Amino acid sequence: MSLIIAIVALLVTSFILFFKGYYGASLGVGGVFFVLATALGQWSSTKNEDYVYRKSGGPYL
Repeated sequence: MSLIIAIVALLVTSFILFFKGYYGASLGVGGVFFVLATALGQWSSTKNEDYVYRKSGGPYL
C-alpha cells in the first residue's frame, strides 16, 4: 500500500515541479515514477500468472 502512495506522490511532485519551472528535476522525479510503476506492474503480472498456473492444476516447477 505504501508503494502505491509513494508512486502517486512522485507523480504529483513531478507535475508540480514541471509547472513551477523546474524541468530537470521534474524529469528526474518522473523517471523514478516510471521505473517504480513499471516494476510494480511487472511484479503484479508475474504474481497473477503464477496464481493462474497454480490454480490450473499444472505440475509445479
